[in-house]
Amino acid sequence: MTQAELDREVSRVTGESLGVIRRRGFSMLPLPDDSFDDEPDVSTIRIIDWDEQDAIRRYAA
Repeated sequence: MTQAELDREVSRVTGESLGVIRRRGFSMLPLPDDSFDDEPDVSTIRIIDWDEQDAIRRYAA
């Protein structure tokens, strides 16, 4: 499916003008990968504890 075909179909289904659909930037998503892992590697997740950061700043001041 081309971008133009996608835009026309979304416009037809939603009732919005083609110009509105183009401005909103709809796009096709790739098909899911067969090797998709639904359990992410938690070692790569980065979390900031803002309370801890605030306490460090207060202690350093």
